[in-house]
Amino acid sequence: MVRSFFIIGLAAGASLLAAPGAGQTFADFTIEPGKRAGPITEDTTEAQLRRMLPKGQVKRVFKHVHVGYYRCGTEIFSGTENAAFIAWGSMDRSYEKETKAHVRECLTWPSASQPQSIIVERRPDMPDAPSASHTSSGIRLGMGIRQLEAVTGEPFEILLCPCEFGGVLMNQPTSYAFRKIELRISFPEGAHKTLKAVVRPDEEYAVYAGDVPEEMAGEFVVSAMSVSLEADDEEEQAP
Repeated sequence: MVRSFFIIGLAAGASLLAAPGAGQTFADFTIEPGKRAGPITEDTTEAQLRRMLPKGQVKRVFKHVHVGYYRCGTEIFSGTENAAFIAWGSMDRSYEKETKAHVRECLTWPSASQPQSIIVERRPDMPDAPSASHTSSGIRLGMGIRQLEAVTGEPFEILLCPCEFGGVLMNQPTSYAFRKIELRISFPEGAHKTLKAVVRPDEEYAVYAGDVPEEMAGEFVVSAMSVSLEADDEEEQAP
């Protein structure tokens, strides 16, 4: 079954400057699923981010997350290689399409709060620019599938269909390293044909990462990730 990409606690990666008293630094780009993205925690607000970051690097945006799914949120580090998108609990609404009315509603919504998730992805205009963001388990943009296999410790499948879900992982790995994380893998154009001997056409051309030949594996890399920042109920109740 194909998993919808980037719906984790939603129904982008970066870390920020230190918030007062947070004990974080400019160099903190660690994303801890269910907890924080750098100093962004459950108490962080959009207004605080505007005070922390340089002018123009915090923007309200209406984002196309995946097919038929849009969210209103905040782009941080806008215009840099560390740009990321934050979805907020106070603006917990999704849209099926982009309209002038929807964009206007998004741009005029009061200052947001309750961070839900962060999305970080390779920028088309900066494909080779390294993002400093990484999860606490070591997952980062640009990571190859062989490195990813070492992190997961179990097999995983990638959809190679020439469609909007191309690159999404099928049957998400259950290891702790993938907890609250959704990934997209970029791959060579036409890979579903090149690897016809090992893909499954009836399942969106799914292929096990381990079946990708070594000579091609280096071209299969993490191009986007969405990480939930919301804690589970049992985590919230823990002492």
